[in-house]
Amino acid sequence: MARYTLAASLLLPLLARASRSLDELTDSWQALPVSIPTPLSDMSVAVLPGDGGKRVVLTGGCDSPDGNQFMEYDGEEFFACTSISSKAYAFAPKVPNTTFQAWTGEFEELPDMPRERCRHASVVVDGNLCLFGGRDAVDEMVSEVDCYDPSAGEWTTPATLPAEYTTSDLTAFARGTDVYLVAGYDKNYTAQVQVTVVDMSDMSSVKFGPGESLLEERGDIDAAVLPDGSVYVSGGFTHENSYAKPHNTVERYDPDTGTWSPVDSLNDERGDKQLVSLNGKVYAIGGEAKVDITGVAPEEVPDLGAISTVLDSVEVLDPEVDVHGGLAEWRSLGGMPTALFRFGAAEWEGEVTGEEGGEGESADDGGYIFVFGGQVAYDADCECFRTTDQVMVFDVKKAEFIREAKPTELSAGVSVPVATALASCLLVALAA
Repeated sequence: MARYTLAASLLLPLLARASRSLDELTDSWQALPVSIPTPLSDMSVAVLPGDGGKRVVLTGGCDSPDGNQFMEYDGEEFFACTSISSKAYAFAPKVPNTTFQAWTGEFEELPDMPRERCRHASVVVDGNLCLFGGRDAVDEMVSEVDCYDPSAGEWTTPATLPAEYTTSDLTAFARGTDVYLVAGYDKNYTAQVQVTVVDMSDMSSVKFGPGESLLEERGDIDAAVLPDGSVYVSGGFTHENSYAKPHNTVERYDPDTGTWSPVDSLNDERGDKQLVSLNGKVYAIGGEAKVDITGVAPEEVPDLGAISTVLDSVEVLDPEVDVHGGLAEWRSLGGMPTALFRFGAAEWEGEVTGEEGGEGESADDGGYIFVFGGQVAYDADCECFRTTDQVMVFDVKKAEFIREAKPTELSAGVSVPVATALASCLLVALAA
């Protein structure tokens, strides 16, 4: 297999800036001095309430330091993780008592999950944390529904998903004791539109049924639930174009009508990113895009990994802001310090615990977003997307809007088609 390390090193930074201005990053991001107990990606993250205070719980995921590695098998080339976790970790943030201190926090290892899994969804239902779907270490689908009871400190398996409702790379949300499993991939990585409603009102007799389908097939997705009950699902990949380009479209679920409808599209096409709801707004963070190699000869195409562009861009949608004719619009914010995809993120608002028994402080109407682990840009030396154990916090009050840019515009004033042409020239020159 040919390598184009120089081409990748020139190409990725160019395209990664496609949605960003040249402005310096603000101080809205902090790296915490505490790390996840192991490098982790492709996990699921949920905020679990409890008598001792709420915690962010990370379940499963890829715990190989080399993350997704290039492999060849039976004539096919692909990326896969060689180690899948059955661990669960609870993270309790600690806010500084003064403006001169930094955020920190503590990880607690919870009892192991009943089985390893990654690329699954987790939802809090009636105080319990329940896991749905995903894949195991040999890429088989995980159909068991595992639930963690924080009061008992135990896992149970109250149900098994029927094969037709089992997906990976899905997203999920809860309304009361009903859990909605949204899209994802089937066992053959065919992107789905289906929504499955799981009735968990009686944990001894869990029921399954179809819900209102999405408008587009999507895998590698996430969802954000707003206080009014509306749900946003965006981006993701589809088999229809051989995963060559993620969606930028966004769908909104109306809890009153039970239907999905299109809203303003993302500025960046992205999959494997995180959507977070905070104070009535939706934040889209990081993710993966693809380099357009249309028309490039096969021998001139870089390593498979170099075709993926890992994003550091952040966007926000405020549904209450009328931008033009009653429609809200996504606006770009300053980017993350590190480009990431396949990571976990969770909102944090309200009172948080202070250092050394302090009373803490309120996150007021700004709030914070915690980002955990994930995979970084392609490394040609290991032919992999390395996994990180970092924890970061995003202070949305300090975020600044950057110059608005259309998805087809580079911050340096070069159009995306021109950038792609330049990339192709680099590949041709190196292949000659």
